[in-house]
Amino acid sequence: MYFTDFVINKFKELSDKFKKKHDQYKGQTSQDELANFRAGANLKYGRGEMPDMYEMAKDYVRKHIAYIETHGIEGKTVEDSLEDIAVYAVIMLYMRYIWSDDSKVLETPQYLPLEKLPGQMREVANEGATDD
Repeated sequence: MYFTDFVINKFKELSDKFKKKHDQYKGQTSQDELANFRAGANLKYGRGEMPDMYEMAKDYVRKHIAYIETHGIEGKTVEDSLEDIAVYAVIMLYMRYIWSDDSKVLETPQYLPLEKLPGQMREVANEGATDD
C-alpha cells in the first residue's frame, strides 16, 4: 500500500472510530457534545470552560504519549494510542475553532466566553450571573 493511500484510508477509519467513541462518551441524554471534556476539566481544574477542556484534552493526549514512549514501536496497543492521539487532535482543532474570534458557531454559546457572545446573548447570560 502506498503512503498516500494508507493515510487517506486511515483518516476514514479514524472518522468511524470517532463516531463510535463520541456516541459512547457523549451519552444519550447529553446535549453537550464535549461533556466528557467538561466533566474532566471540572474535576481537575474546578472549571469547565473551553480553555479548561482544551487542557483536559492535552492531558488525555499525554496519557497516550506516555504509553508510546514506554512501549516503543512494537508495543501491543501503540496503534490504538496513536489513533486516539489523532482523534484528540481533531477535537482540539474544533475547540480552537469554537474559541476563535472567527467562529461562526453561535448555536453553541456555552462554549464561548462571555465577552465573545453577541450583545443580546451577553445581556441574557449576565442576568443569571451572581456575585459569589
